[in-house]
Amino acid sequence: MKLLGDFFTILSSNVSDEMLTVFGVLNAKHIVYKAHFPGHPVTPGVIQLKLVHELLENHLDKKLALKELIQSKFIRVIDPTIIPNLTLEIKIGLTRPMVVKAVGKFEDETLFRMHARFEAKE
Repeated sequence: MKLLGDFFTILSSNVSDEMLTVFGVLNAKHIVYKAHFPGHPVTPGVIQLKLVHELLENHLDKKLALKELIQSKFIRVIDPTIIPNLTLEIKIGLTRPMVVKAVGKFEDETLFRMHARFEAKE
C-alpha cells in the first residue's frame, strides 16, 4: 500500500545539507483508520515507519530496502482527528548502508523517533 498522496499529502518540503523536512496532512478517512480502530483512529507504528521509508524513496528517487531498524520509539498516539498534520525531519547519512534518523512531530511535540539503515534495491 502506497501512503504518499492518499494516506499522507505533502504540503511543503525543504532540503538542507543532509536533512529532509516534510510537512503534510493525514487523511483521517483512510482505510487504515477504519480497522485501526473504528471510532478511535490510531496511526499504527508500522505505518509511521513506512511513511519515513516512502519519503526517503521519493526524495532520493530510488527504491530502498530497510536493512536494520536500530531503534524506534512511539511517544504519543497519533489520532488524525486530534493531530491532523505531521512534520517529519529526516537526517540522511552519507554512508553505505545509509543511516537515517527521523523524528515525527506535531507542532513542537515529538510523536515518534526512528533510527535505521537503508540500502538501495538492485
